[in-house]
Amino acid sequence: MATEEGKIESLTVTLREQIKREEYGTRGRLPSVTQLAKANQVARSTVYQALLLLQAEGLVIARNNSFFVNPVIRISTNPTPTFEQMLVSQGLEPFVQNITDPEIIVMPDEIATIFNQPTGQQVIHRYRVQGKTDIPFRLSEYWYPEQLAKKYLETMKNDPSYDTLEAIKNDLGVKRQNVHDDILSRIPTKQESTLLSIPRNSAVQEVRRTNRTSNGTILMHHRIVFVGPYNMLGYDYELN
Repeated sequence: MATEEGKIESLTVTLREQIKREEYGTRGRLPSVTQLAKANQVARSTVYQALLLLQAEGLVIARNNSFFVNPVIRISTNPTPTFEQMLVSQGLEPFVQNITDPEIIVMPDEIATIFNQPTGQQVIHRYRVQGKTDIPFRLSEYWYPEQLAKKYLETMKNDPSYDTLEAIKNDLGVKRQNVHDDILSRIPTKQESTLLSIPRNSAVQEVRRTNRTSNGTILMHHRIVFVGPYNMLGYDYELN
């Protein structure tokens, strides 16, 4: 006789294969928990646990007490095109929203170290959520040098989609920039899991990106937190 753990695993495998065969479409709604329990002759709790596993894998998302197929988004870690442009290219309607109003703050110690500045210096801080329609894909937190971004503060407040980095580059006449990424996988904080509408045990990928001019001036430090299973990060680079 199969154990409860075995039933959950078996149902998870079955649903995973059905999703991959697109039996529910590429973004379709799965049958209800009650329907799946009856069709597979298992308890509702078994179905729910299987769906939670699939949600943690990024294959399904929960919305309004229902579960839907979630297509994995391919994301280039290159700075261009923008995240919104990337979503549009994949047939998705992007949304972006300020989590907090952009503001002038004292640099956190970690950011002061990155900017090679003494503690107590000020910086422009911005924090946004980005995704498709009402499904968040990532959190984006930015720090800009105050002297470079202060003039754009009100615009950033009124237009969450405003490309501040591009405006700074145009002001400085910057044609090329050096971009450095550090990428790590981890579990989200409680606040991040709430903002991203994911279980606390889901994996996230954090990208720490620093943009510099060719002479080393830092234009922006960017911390991006992706819902790990929802996204596939990709690199494009040339080898000599």
